[in-house]
Amino acid sequence: MQVLPRLCIGLAFFFLCGQATAQPQVSFGKPVGVDKGESGLTPPTRDQLFRVQSEQALKERLRKELPKVKKVDFPADAPPLREMPGADLPPFPEQAISPIANQVCYRPLYFEDKHTERFGRYVPCVQPLVSAGRFFGDALLLPCRLWKAPLWTFECDNR
Repeated sequence: MQVLPRLCIGLAFFFLCGQATAQPQVSFGKPVGVDKGESGLTPPTRDQLFRVQSEQALKERLRKELPKVKKVDFPADAPPLREMPGADLPPFPEQAISPIANQVCYRPLYFEDKHTERFGRYVPCVQPLVSAGRFFGDALLLPCRLWKAPLWTFECDNR
């Protein structure tokens, strides 16, 4: 029960002082100066965004604003990229494609209804009765099916 008084004191201190402890502000690198007229870093104003003008006026405005855009240069001291041996080869190795098998083999499913489950064939109004009848018939014939197709055998189907 020592935790509850400490928790109450901590919450009271937090609410009375405003914030717990302020983290010192960390700065990374030197700040970048941005000209007032330079576009790219500041979002457009509502008037700039929704102005109505013709296509010729847009092309003329873009032609006038193009010289104002500053060209960003890469650092001069950056080393050039090395030539890699085998760079003319394709990025992925050749892969062999095997065809999809014509038959699918699986362990026996004693209560499956292939026509309804796999092929989507059904009788609209009486399908629940047909499925229930098939299930109860399969339940009655289960010992015969276990003897005919044991659990460790496979059935193969080409559909």
